Amino acid sequence: MIPALSTDRLTLRPHQLADCGMFRAFWMSDRASHIGGPLQHQQEVRRQFSAETGHWTLRGFVLWTLVGKAWARLGAVRDRAANNPNNDPTWVFRYGVVQ
Repeated sequence: MIPALSTDRLTLRPHQLADCGMFRAFWMSDRASHIGGPLQHQQEVRRQFSAETGHWTLRGFVLWTLVGKAWARLGAVRDRAANNPNNDPTWVFRYGVVQ
C-alpha cells in the first residue's frame, strides 16, 4: 500500500485517475522541458503516468501527488530513494485544480 501523509495545510498521496488531466497538461507543456518534455502524444502521457504509478510497486518510491488544502493546487514530490543516497529529493509543481 502506498502511504499518504497529511498535515493541516497539505497532503502527499499516491496518484489517482482523477489526476490525469493535470498530469497531461503539465507533460504536454513547455513546463516539462527540464525533465524530458514536452510529450507530444497522449500515449506518451499515459505511459509516463503508468510508469510513475507502477514505480511504487516495483521500487517502493516515486512521486507523490501534492494537494494543498488552502490553495487547491496539485504538484508532485519525491523523497530521497532509500536505496540510492545520491538521489536528491525532487519537487515538481504541476499546477492544476483539484476536482
